[in-house]
Amino acid sequence: PDGQSKPALVNETCRIGEKQHYRKIGGDGLVKRELKRQFYLRRDELALILAMESVFFLLGEILLGFVVYGLGEKESIIPLGTILTVMIPAFILLFLGMGSLPMCFNLSVAMSTTRRNLIPAEFIVSFLQNLAAVSLAYIFSLFERWIMRAAYGGIPVEFDLQYLFRWKYLIPACFALSAFHAFLGALVLKYGKIIFTIFWCLWVALLIGGSRIGQMLEEGKDHAFLNMCRNVVHTVSNLSETGILLLVMGISLLLFFGTWMLVRKQQVEFS
Repeated sequence: PDGQSKPALVNETCRIGEKQHYRKIGGDGLVKRELKRQFYLRRDELALILAMESVFFLLGEILLGFVVYGLGEKESIIPLGTILTVMIPAFILLFLGMGSLPMCFNLSVAMSTTRRNLIPAEFIVSFLQNLAAVSLAYIFSLFERWIMRAAYGGIPVEFDLQYLFRWKYLIPACFALSAFHAFLGALVLKYGKIIFTIFWCLWVALLIGGSRIGQMLEEGKDHAFLNMCRNVVHTVSNLSETGILLLVMGISLLLFFGTWMLVRKQQVEFS
């Protein structure tokens, strides 16, 4: 139509295509097709996650061996390989998740995928990726337990992380991480790459100021922000294990709802 820009015309075509495809194929067929597309688009992402876990596990075992046999620190040991396998890839996953939704959204919606099928498919694929990652971490934790018995027998282990690898913890954790990924990705899609910068600044501020805030809380200093933090910590610490898991699931559902609200009318962007 006259006076209509090319991006606006393409977005209008995408919306018409969404309705036509939904009527022709049906909701279930579109969801299955979008799941296949998501798996294909993000297969390299999963491979990268699993490769990072393997590398950091190997790095942790090398560092543990160096500390024990190189430096002679044999008073106690920690499952360093498992710690690195879980913590560092989980942090990197946050940034990978921020980029996945914008990429898949622009490509899939331009190919007439409905937004109501895209968002669940994106979430399901992220959830399965996270589940695969924690499954590999669990296998590595079992392998590390055998290594500690075989190579460091007689040296006490300070703590065991096996209790974390339970389905009642893993499912909510994977669910929450998927919802957080989707929400951050929706923010990037809506407001641009400035979200990466803001998130990075907040993360650095937390790393730098987190210990200081903890110290001030222990000292009992009176401040509006500290009082709020103290009340939050007190409330969460008084919750039962079931209550905490339900709280995590509830927050995850809110993030998922926020994701939908951000992208339901989002236009396709062309570089």
